Amino acid sequence: MKSKYEELKSLIDLEDFAESELDKTRTGYVCPHCGSGSKTEGTGALGVMPDGRRYYCFACKTSGDVFDLAGAVSGLETPEERYEYVSNWADAHPDARVNRATVAVCPDEAAYRPHREEEADLVRRSRQHIGEPVALAYLESRGIVPEVAQRWRLGYDRDRRRIVIPFPGSDYYHIDRSVDPAEARKYLKPPSDQVGGQPIWGPCAFSSDYFFVVEGPFDAMAVSECGHPAVALCGVAFGTLVAELNRISYDGTVIVCLDADETGRSNARDLASQLRKIGIRAHVADISSNEEGAGYAG
Repeated sequence: MKSKYEELKSLIDLEDFAESELDKTRTGYVCPHCGSGSKTEGTGALGVMPDGRRYYCFACKTSGDVFDLAGAVSGLETPEERYEYVSNWADAHPDARVNRATVAVCPDEAAYRPHREEEADLVRRSRQHIGEPVALAYLESRGIVPEVAQRWRLGYDRDRRRIVIPFPGSDYYHIDRSVDPAEARKYLKPPSDQVGGQPIWGPCAFSSDYFFVVEGPFDAMAVSECGHPAVALCGVAFGTLVAELNRISYDGTVIVCLDADETGRSNARDLASQLRKIGIRAHVADISSNEEGAGYAG
């Protein structure tokens, strides 16, 4: 049985809540956690995920649900106080409620739920071990200092000797990088037959008037740390990204910044071409052979 919190959360469209409770800017919302977007530039970094259930701030790397956002806005700390705040808001905004009673649950989604909970638990547990020397040494080799690792909620799986990298805005999906240079499979992901397909890394970037597309998670983190929104392909074809941008009628600019080898340059040209075909302004970054997304953005 759902808790009263889950029940209420399932009835709220977070985009409507944010529209009502936050100041909107040309690139998103002013973040109540860090204040991004409150300056004269008006470049708010907080956006609502496409599922309408969670938010993410590119500036402070904070994510959460409607209760977390209510707490940040109101200063209320206890779950009961936040529940009452959201409940009162829902009563005052009946048109913002999502009528879940008439929406059938996809059988696949129901089957995915227990596996997603297991993956979410793995992500949480792995954070306890991110301070281990082997994890810190690997992250240092990638230019990731401990403060950045904490902001991105990185973890370390001691059994598999892998850095656990959660997808921004997702509670359960992650990509894991081996710290062992001899390991043939550098990256591992949760099985798609158990948790569903890979979500888009960083879809809150779609709230900005521009964003970078890069290859991997470390590229995306580096670009974001330079102050720019970024989406990482993470080893999948870019058809999903193109389809999503077409679905939401994205009207900003996409800067494609993939690997600097010939394959990367070819893929970048193909992606830019597909984006232009659906009316999106797309530019291929001119990067040198030893510089990928982070160097271009920095």
